[in-house]
Amino acid sequence: MIVFVCLTVVSLGLTIWLYTYQSDLSAEVQAASQRARTADQSLRDFQNQLASLAREMIGEEISDPPRIRQSLAAALEPVRADARLREIIAPDSAMTTCLRNLYQLFVGQSEQLAAVTTERDGLQKRMAEMTAAARENDARFAQATERFEARVRELEQAVASNRQKWDADIEQLRKQLASSAEKAGQQLAAEREQAESLRRKAADMQQRIDQLVAQLASAKPQADRLSVLQISDGSVIRAVAGQDIAYINIGRADNVRPGMTFSVYSRIRGIPADGRGKAALRVSHVFDTTSECAIIETTVGDPILEGDIIANPVYDKHRQYRFLVTGDFDLDFDGRVDDPGGEKLRQLIRAMGGEIAGAVDTETDFVVAGARPTLQAAIAAMEVPEGQTVNLPAQERLEADQKAFDRIIDEARGLSVPILTRTQFLHFMGFGVPRNVPDDRPAAVASLSEAGAGRSARSR
Repeated sequence: MIVFVCLTVVSLGLTIWLYTYQSDLSAEVQAASQRARTADQSLRDFQNQLASLAREMIGEEISDPPRIRQSLAAALEPVRADARLREIIAPDSAMTTCLRNLYQLFVGQSEQLAAVTTERDGLQKRMAEMTAAARENDARFAQATERFEARVRELEQAVASNRQKWDADIEQLRKQLASSAEKAGQQLAAEREQAESLRRKAADMQQRIDQLVAQLASAKPQADRLSVLQISDGSVIRAVAGQDIAYINIGRADNVRPGMTFSVYSRIRGIPADGRGKAALRVSHVFDTTSECAIIETTVGDPILEGDIIANPVYDKHRQYRFLVTGDFDLDFDGRVDDPGGEKLRQLIRAMGGEIAGAVDTETDFVVAGARPTLQAAIAAMEVPEGQTVNLPAQERLEADQKAFDRIIDEARGLSVPILTRTQFLHFMGFGVPRNVPDDRPAAVASLSEAGAGRSARSR
């Protein structure tokens, strides 16, 4: 009985414990079930959110993260691999960074597209205006073309109607031309034959004239050879008052060249022996038979008049004169020799068309004599500053120059060659000689030059 009671108590305690444990277990099971339901609900909510996010991101409702990651990687791969986007999207950029950079690129491209669209619309509008203007021009051109074509058809009809008449006229003109050409050929042949005959006669006459001129020259007294300088070379045909311009009656046909000078003389008084003229001219423009000259020197109270005669000792329209220049020359009239030996005068004569002779002979036309070479003239020509030494020319050289000068003067006198002094030559040439300078005389050329050189030496 006791055992039974003990067993009963034990079983009853076990029963109570089991019942209590079962209740705790039931409570835990219920709590676990509640937690499981909550977890399941959270999982379903996460899956729904993940599916919604996947739909927004990749356009497909899936809740499997690997698939979502794979889809995102596949979507971003071409963007990250595009070389044009590498500057704004790095290979490891997040999706939001890619989207933000793409959006900024999109905005910039949209603005550029809007500007290009605006420019395109403007160009389309301008093209429409130009197209309308071109249509108007085409219409006007078509109208003008139609008028021209109508005019061309009229002209073609007129040409067709007149062609036969033109052909007949042309044929008649051809016949007349052939006849005229034949007559002209015959006449030309006759005139050529006549011209050849006249040329031969002229050559014969010229040869005869040359012979007569030579005979006359040989028969003419030698003392009169200076009178050739008193023969005019031409005359003044017009003087423009107030413009210092005059025109003369000789030109290119008479071998006149620009730069030539002429002295002007009264046609009543003629050319004096000293060559001093009333004015001087320099040729500026040459025409066929006339020349325009600048008036470079005049005389107060004695103006240039129409009909005044002109002369130049070097110029001659028919022949070339030969000159021999000797001695020293003071060309600027300052009392000092500035052209020793006369080289400047030789250049002037050549420029005027004359010829320079090397010695006095029967072919020499004129001798231009300056001052007899002297030691004082040589020193004056050197222009040595005061206080400096000067190498004087050798006495033998000076004596040789003086003997050569004297020999030329003696030979010229012996052959009756005219001797022109410095002032006489410059007067005839039309170069300026001061009014207060007395004319040189052949017998006093040396003494005058020595006096001038002495004055120059004393002034030093």
